[in-house]
Amino acid sequence: MRRFAARRLIVAAGIAVAGVSAGMMSSCSGDRGKVLDLLPADTRAVAVVNVDELAKEAGSAGSMAMLGSLSEDGRVTFVSSSSAKQYSVVIPKDMESVRATLADSGYTSVSDGDYEVYSRSNRSAIVLANDGSGAWETGEARPAEFVKTQHAEAAQASMSALKGVAEYIESEKGIVTGAVSQRAMGAGTAKEGESWYCFNGKQESGVLGVAFSIMEQSGKPVKIKGLKRVDTDFLRYVNGGTGVVGAVGLTPELDWDAAGRMATSLAGTEASRYIPALLPYLKSIDGTVAVAVSPKDPENLRSWNDPEQWNLLLMARMPQERVDEALRTVGVLATMAGAKTVADDKSGITRIEMGGIQLYAGNVDGNFAISTTPLDGKGENDLTTTFEGKNGGVVANVPAELVFGASEPGNMLLKIQIEESGGKIEMSLHDGKDNPLKKLTATGMSRMPGF
Repeated sequence: MRRFAARRLIVAAGIAVAGVSAGMMSSCSGDRGKVLDLLPADTRAVAVVNVDELAKEAGSAGSMAMLGSLSEDGRVTFVSSSSAKQYSVVIPKDMESVRATLADSGYTSVSDGDYEVYSRSNRSAIVLANDGSGAWETGEARPAEFVKTQHAEAAQASMSALKGVAEYIESEKGIVTGAVSQRAMGAGTAKEGESWYCFNGKQESGVLGVAFSIMEQSGKPVKIKGLKRVDTDFLRYVNGGTGVVGAVGLTPELDWDAAGRMATSLAGTEASRYIPALLPYLKSIDGTVAVAVSPKDPENLRSWNDPEQWNLLLMARMPQERVDEALRTVGVLATMAGAKTVADDKSGITRIEMGGIQLYAGNVDGNFAISTTPLDGKGENDLTTTFEGKNGGVVANVPAELVFGASEPGNMLLKIQIEESGGKIEMSLHDGKDNPLKKLTATGMSRMPGF
């Protein structure tokens, strides 16, 4: 696994959420309402930072400390608008103290209609509503005009009207709470029934956790289509220790065409050519797909960066005729690639020796399986609790240096579990100097999908 691939895994698993470090959205004082009242209903994504908790856990609140100091409750809301423009907003303290803080920080102001625009060299503008309802930070060229538009749209229909999503954001407690619409992920429209991906993150006892739920605007859970319970029998072929193990239970309801288009767009030119050839087999999967990757020499960091030094396992449940066809295809491809030996052992497993790599392929318990180690079912691990009863899961136990660089000591442990309508992510560092949130923010992994 190359370093960039490891980073991508971490970000995809939820680090992005942790890096933003958004906090609970709560009611603010009386007549000025709540932050959600200031956000248009067609907003793409929202995340709210509890600045004090962030500073406590990460060691610093960074650039958001300034805006947090203006907030009545110490919380800063990050927003991606319907046009994907980013800004931040707080319910301000009394306006006189806010103005004094900005002036002391080197900002100068001009009046622009119902707003005051505060500017400072190399900083985004801060816009104050004269009625004290909000303070916005934006990098737009015409900040007051932009804020006025957002303010007016929110007055017509605000995120507070999205009852289920609003209740989640306002009630969940943690360092991180927010919601991302389907539109931010490239799907859906701003209409009733649109799905939202809601998340809440906290760090306790050195473990950074993010819980996520998928729901309609009303709060009704949305079941993830195409998934079912994982069959943990694959674990008999997995050895524990360092590496990455993932599994998901799939049904024919999964939209493989859409998944294929996404994979093609993400893959490199060379890899994307193989995706159409794989799709017929992928579409026939009806059950658990499992992948395990581990280095042959885990103590040698270079072995993590060299695929030829990996132990690999792939298992997929599919109809038996498809299993047989896939095995024949593997044999043909191996022969075309110059395999030295293609032999069937007494158990029906095909052994392939090619370029110094030995592969084992066969019909294992009704699954198509291919591995660099014997498929003997004698694997030992403690991963059952991660996958049992779940629709999917990932366990990554890798050197922290592989993810964070700079000779970081110890290992990073990442666990992901997928339920019918959500799941959770947990990260911890072993023998490291910093907790996960501190390390993530220091490394700069602070961008959340949708923002």
